Parts: sequence; C-alpha cells; structure tokens
Amino acid sequence: MTVLYLWLAVFTPFTGGLKGLAHEQYSIPQPTEAVLSAVLGPGKGGVAAMITSREALNAAVAAVKVTGAGDIVVQRKEGHYSVNFAFVTASERRADHVLYVTLDSTSGKVIENVDLGPVINTEGFSAGEDWQQYLSPKAAYDVAYSELERFGFREYDPLGRLSIQLRDDAYFVTFPAKPGGSRGPDYAIQLVLDARTGKIRKSLVGS
Repeated sequence: MTVLYLWLAVFTPFTGGLKGLAHEQYSIPQPTEAVLSAVLGPGKGGVAAMITSREALNAAVAAVKVTGAGDIVVQRKEGHYSVNFAFVTASERRADHVLYVTLDSTSGKVIENVDLGPVINTEGFSAGEDWQQYLSPKAAYDVAYSELERFGFREYDPLGRLSIQLRDDAYFVTFPAKPGGSRGPDYAIQLVLDARTGKIRKSLVGS
C-alpha cells in the first residue's frame, strides 16, 4: 500500500488528498519496475540490481583455468555479461588462446564457459619477446582500479564496456564513459601500465 500511495502522489494530479484519490472509481496504473527502482532504489520493489563490470570480470576470471599475458574485454548485452579472454601464445600473436565466459547480469552466475584453444588471426597487438614475464591482464586491471580508488575517481560507467589490452610491453586499461557524455573519446579514463612491473606510465581522461 505504501508503494501504491507513493505512486499516486508522484504520478496522479493531486485534487483532494491521498484518501480521496484511493477511493476514486477508476483504474489505477501499476508502477513499472523502472519507476519502483527510481523511487525505492536499485534492487527494491522486486527490481534486481545488476552486478558491475568489475564483478563480472572477477567472476569470469575465477571460472577460467588459463592465465598469462593477454587481453580481456567485458561487455553487457541483454541480461548478461560477456567476458572475452585472449591469452598470448607467441610474441607475434598470430594464434591467441581464446576463451569466453557468459554470466547472468543480476546473479553473476556463469551461464557458459567456453575454451576455444588457439585461434588463428586474432586481433591482438604483438607482444614483447619477454611476454611470459608480463603481468596478467587481471593484475593490470587491479593496479589501475586501485589507482582510481586512491584518487576517488568514479566518473565512469560501472556497468559499461571494460577492456584490458596488451600492446607490445604495455597494458591499456580502459574504463567506459557514462551514458550521454559529451562528444569525444568513448571512455572516461584510460591508464597505460608497464606490462612487466605494473607501474603506471600515463593516464588519459576522455569524455
């Protein structure tokens, strides 16, 4: 009843108090999930809160049995997260070891976990000759995330596309821009890290 009265107060013209409105003989529209979420907060009123891209990344990394240097891309699509891994097998990267994990976007439960093995003509940049000594992309992400937390930078979309890409001897960790941002780069911030040490070389602020 509390939710019903709140719905009436917000979305029905006030002509004589909530009591009078509640007894009018006409059909009262029911609040949608979007309205309930906006009024009561995410995860309330039967609306399940989505996990973040970071949480999807953590769950996917825990689900795979392969690690090493390479790339990770996390993106949300129609009720689920897709997390794609491409691990280096040689410095020229002509056949990365590819895996992908699909997770439910509300529960974080793994729906699909596929290991494709070496895939020819993947799109990764070449890696340095000592690529076996590099940090994993997840480790690079953790360094970048900790740096943003240290400075209190949260001006990015926590549900958006997240990428960690190895280019030669550097990781490019890209955090997505919030929806409806200004024209310009489609990221909020990108940090470039040394792939061997995790030291941050530079940061680029986008839109």
